[in-house]
Amino acid sequence: MAGRGGDTGASAPYDGPDAPDLRLCSWNVKKLGHGSTKNYEATASVLEDHCDASVIVEVMQKGGTHPGYEDLMAALGSGWTGVVTEEPRPNTTDGYAEFYAVVWRTGVLSQCEGWDGLRYIVDNDGSDTDEGDDHFSREPAYGCFVLQGGGSRFDFLLAAYHATFESSASIHAEASRLTDVAAEMRASRPGEGDILILGDFNLVPSKLAAATTLEDWTTGTGSTLNSTGAITGNLYDHVLVASTPDSPELGEKAEVLDVRGVTTSPKAFFDTVSDHLPIRTTLSIVGPDDD
Repeated sequence: MAGRGGDTGASAPYDGPDAPDLRLCSWNVKKLGHGSTKNYEATASVLEDHCDASVIVEVMQKGGTHPGYEDLMAALGSGWTGVVTEEPRPNTTDGYAEFYAVVWRTGVLSQCEGWDGLRYIVDNDGSDTDEGDDHFSREPAYGCFVLQGGGSRFDFLLAAYHATFESSASIHAEASRLTDVAAEMRASRPGEGDILILGDFNLVPSKLAAATTLEDWTTGTGSTLNSTGAITGNLYDHVLVASTPDSPELGEKAEVLDVRGVTTSPKAFFDTVSDHLPIRTTLSIVGPDDD
C-alpha cells in the first residue's frame, strides 16, 4: 500500500476514487489563530504533502470566531475542505478556549447522510450557564465520514480530542472516560464498528494504556518539540481505536512525521508552525463495508 509510515519526505497524495489508501493525520497546530508569527503556507504544505485528511486541534477562539482555521483553509486552497465545531470548549470568550476541526482533500471524503459538522459528546460545555457534570475541559467532538473507491465504501466515526494539561490526575481522569466517549459515538450510529479518536492526549503510551482500554494505534517516539525545535521523548499524540477487529481498514500504526524541513530550521518550525509534529496512519477500503 502506498503512502504509509513516518517518512520525512512528501509522498504521493490520494489520487481519486480508486486510490486504495487514505492518509489520515492528527496534528496539534499550536495556538492556531493567536499571534502574528504563524507560517500558514508552511503549515498548509505539511498537510498537502503528507495527509489526505487530518484532525486539527488547538484551533483558538478569538472574539467568538476561529480566524486561524479560516487562514489555514485559505492557505490550503480550493483543493481542500473541512468542518469546524460551532462553539469552542470551554464555551466562553476566553482566549484559551479552542475549537476542533477536521480537514480533507476535496473529493476524498464526504460526511455520512444526516451528518453536518462535528458533534460534541454530552458533557458540561464549560459555560457559566451549564450546570451538568463537567468531565472534560475540552470534550471530544466527532463526525461520521465516508471514503469511497473502486465501487466500495467505508464509513467511520472520527473524533477530535485535546486533553487538559491542568494536572496529571486531571489528564488521567479524562483519559479514563474515553471508553464512554467511544460508547456514545457507537450509540449515535447503531451497528457502526469503526470508531477512532485522534488528537493530543498529553500522555505517553504507557500512561495512556494505564488509563483506557481503547487500543493505541500509534508507535514510535516523541511527537512534541522543545523550544529549540528538538524532538522530545514525549509521544503525546495518538490514534485510539475502539475495536481493531471491527476495523480491518486500518493500515500500519500511526507514526510521527518529522516535517521540520518545511522551515529553515527546527527552531523556526517551533516558532512559526507548531510545537507538535503530526502523526499519520492509513485507512484502506478492503472490501464491502463490514458494518
